[in-house]
Amino acid sequence: MLKSDISYMLTPSKLTKILGCERQSILSVKSPISGGNSLPLVNGSAVHEAYRQVDEMSKISWKDDSMAIQDHIINDTNYVCEDVLQQVKTNYPEFYLDIQRNIPFYKAWLYSWLFQRMDDFETLINNGASVDTAVAIALPLAEVDLKSYEYGLYGRADQVYIANGTVKVVDLKTDERITSFLNEEGHVIQLVAYSVMAAETFNLPCQEVSLLYVKNQEESVIPITSELIQKLDDTIKRYKEIMSTPELPPLLTGLAADLRCPRCPWKKSCYRQAELNGEI
Repeated sequence: MLKSDISYMLTPSKLTKILGCERQSILSVKSPISGGNSLPLVNGSAVHEAYRQVDEMSKISWKDDSMAIQDHIINDTNYVCEDVLQQVKTNYPEFYLDIQRNIPFYKAWLYSWLFQRMDDFETLINNGASVDTAVAIALPLAEVDLKSYEYGLYGRADQVYIANGTVKVVDLKTDERITSFLNEEGHVIQLVAYSVMAAETFNLPCQEVSLLYVKNQEESVIPITSELIQKLDDTIKRYKEIMSTPELPPLLTGLAADLRCPRCPWKKSCYRQAELNGEI
């Protein structure tokens, strides 16, 4: 099989569904459309787009010394937020007013993130780095396509930092805390998957990955260990085992069902299948 063929490979998001509910993994493949757009999905996409745009704009504007970086940050953020809002108005008009109300929060999150990046940039400059080098290190690559043929994975990382001969992946999270808590194990394995993909894609070691919660700018750093790599390998094997078995895994019960089933986009199809199978 040609290495350019990724049709046989898994994405981290598909892989990690089995950690919350093995049944969801099969249903999400058979019925990938889960019921259209929702405000949380549109809001999350808008935030990711704002981060991507402001990151790319900053890589250009910070090299313009006719204006202070602080002023570039304000101008770039205002421009990006207006552009993202107009995209929502065009593509998701039913959520326009909701996103419009969120724009002041977007600006606060982007200001906080950019000023942190500016601190790193200025530290690099003070230590003798050129402007080009400082920009390349302080500001990440955005929306980066990654692959690992060793593990059979492919996906797109939100942010990738390259410095000192290492690579680091950062995943942006706009989830509420309850969602993050329920999916914590999945987030870790997803990031470990990104780490092996990034290491293979850039041929550099990836020693840590992190989750950046945009609502409070809290970053949760996860060191990559041999135990986590083994957990990833075990999860991949279990996913393939589930997908090769014709029977659905059992329904969740008890507390697990109470916590996860109400929030699951495949709940209707799951319970319909359970009725047909005589499970309920």
